[in-house]
Amino acid sequence: LASVPSSLLSFSLRFYFSRGCMATTTQTVTLTVAAPRGVGDAPTFDHLPEIRDAAQALVNAVAACMLNEPKYYETADARRERIVTLVHTVAVHNPRFILQLALYVRDDLNIRTSANFLVALAASIPLCRPFIKRYFGVIIRLPTDILEVCSLYFALTPGTTRKPLPAALRKAITRRFKQFDVYQLAKWDKTRSLKRRRRLEKLRAAKKAESEAATATRGGVVVGRRRRRQRAPAPTTSAVPSLTMKQLVRGLHITQPAEVVMAILGKRYPADEEAWKKSGMTGEFDARRAGRRMRLPVPETWETQLTAKGNKATTWEDLINHNKLPFMAMLRNLRNLIVTGVSPEHHDKVIARLQNERAVANSRQFPFRFFSGYQAIKVDLDQLMNLVLDADEAGDTQTRVEVRVKGRTGRHLGSQRTVTKRAIIPVHMPDYPLIERYRHALDVAIRLATVNNVTPIQGHTVVFCDVSGSMGCRCSSWKSGGSINTAMEVAVLMGLMLKYVCESCDFRIFSSPRGGGKCHLSVELSDESILENMKTVMEKRGLLGGGTDFPYDYLEDLIEEKQKIDTFIILSDMMVNPEQQTSFDQNRGREKAKRRTIEGILTAYREAVNPDLLFVAVDLNGSGRSLAEVNDGLKNPRNVLITGFSDKIFRYIGDYGRDQLNEILSIDERKGITDNGEGPSGKEAGGDKWDDVD
Repeated sequence: LASVPSSLLSFSLRFYFSRGCMATTTQTVTLTVAAPRGVGDAPTFDHLPEIRDAAQALVNAVAACMLNEPKYYETADARRERIVTLVHTVAVHNPRFILQLALYVRDDLNIRTSANFLVALAASIPLCRPFIKRYFGVIIRLPTDILEVCSLYFALTPGTTRKPLPAALRKAITRRFKQFDVYQLAKWDKTRSLKRRRRLEKLRAAKKAESEAATATRGGVVVGRRRRRQRAPAPTTSAVPSLTMKQLVRGLHITQPAEVVMAILGKRYPADEEAWKKSGMTGEFDARRAGRRMRLPVPETWETQLTAKGNKATTWEDLINHNKLPFMAMLRNLRNLIVTGVSPEHHDKVIARLQNERAVANSRQFPFRFFSGYQAIKVDLDQLMNLVLDADEAGDTQTRVEVRVKGRTGRHLGSQRTVTKRAIIPVHMPDYPLIERYRHALDVAIRLATVNNVTPIQGHTVVFCDVSGSMGCRCSSWKSGGSINTAMEVAVLMGLMLKYVCESCDFRIFSSPRGGGKCHLSVELSDESILENMKTVMEKRGLLGGGTDFPYDYLEDLIEEKQKIDTFIILSDMMVNPEQQTSFDQNRGREKAKRRTIEGILTAYREAVNPDLLFVAVDLNGSGRSLAEVNDGLKNPRNVLITGFSDKIFRYIGDYGRDQLNEILSIDERKGITDNGEGPSGKEAGGDKWDDVD
């Protein structure tokens, strides 16, 4: 049967019937049985439209995790339960699709936890288990992924006793564990930190219980008359403690590689050569280590090196020279590279890497990640020079500075306190031309990231940015900080980046008409930096009023001219739901009877010009609710509502409406996946080397 490529096999059987002394008769029966799992062509959903709809709904639900992932450890999470229900529905007809979807989520969408949840869910379904061997090795990239898959599997089967892992998952984990090197296992082994966190949690829980008991009763008398606000009940959470690498090795009886396993378990080095041979260790016996406790070596990462050697120019130069500074770490530490004063040769390497297309593409970073670099390179060179001169005059590098204290401690201290801090004396004093070179490199990196790391939005797109008076308030969903903090600035920044993402884009701003004109206008953008274009847009907004009117006339002109657009994106500080009466319609007063509502104008355009028009409304001051909650009940699937800001919005809009289902079904061929579970080995995001730089 294994040699037959079709998904179904037919063959005949002969049944012999004998009835006493009567002659024997034969009857031929043709049976149709399913082909062996993992053999033959991958099944599709063409013959099952209902299951195809369920599979498409599953893809949409998982793709929405780019913006807001469910709480997979909470059994009451509605999005989690919806994914579980759809997975069980699809797995009955095409169990391989669940693992193919997990690979697509991990490799194409770059969503780690959701992919691990799908693997754990597939392991809990007997029909999916034969495919775990085929896909597990290419989905699991890090040792911590294995720990998370196990924890999520236990969370799917809550109870006082853990349900053992299925044999297929245990074998896949054992096989994948052998492929990790000592560096990866040492880097991601969090056993000590996890134990420390558990001890702190126990101490905090004990102190909290003591304080509550002391507050509740004092000498048998209940105190505390002040009424407290009634809190909502805590969500139902699967009580699954985090696993450690040591627990994984012991639970699965992993024995290879022997030296690594013994180091994880904290075993002692064999006392003599005979015991060393029995242990299965490779290499040569080292008598100097006999009887000593074995530990994983401290990995040479940029974090450990910075802790050991300090925030110095020589430290950063050594990391760059030895290819130990990943792309994302480099991006986050641009300020340290400038302030510590690394050599001009190392600045050249960093700037060249920021402008290298291959390095930016391998980083998989979204455009907004590079924009954070703008905030990092804003170094006050005059203040830095004064600090250096003061340190030289005093003969001491100690200085007192005001720093902001975050969290609960900061609230008690008024969020400011004075501390003694060692002044950073740059080896090579930075100058303004260097800052300008970094700014130009970041502009190039943003454009490269939009081209390589974001799915292009096909067709002609129109982007409307709200610049009304209400957009001047702080954007509650913007967490990057810096000089950009209002909803208007965030909307304009998103619109300018969409200019690079879209295949063809018309960028416009809107609010209310001034002097009898239109409520919107087009802005001509230059090839200069994004910040320069932002200044141009902010100057143009003075030509409009301070109210908020929807650009009905723009769509009416398109209907009259039969001009096709494929995507209509509106960035505002309110939810523009076309299927409900919005504030745009309410503010129009008598004009409402004469002109169309938002739903009416979109319906008219779809009927007259393009029935596949995609309407996307982004509420930047939204609460960040999931797409399933916001879009629940919408009649037209081509209307998409998004609340809150996310740097993955571009990717979601670009993927929406594409034939993702067929891309997932053909992922084996695209990724080179074979039946023995081999495929291209993935690497950590941002873990590319400096060899990309010419």
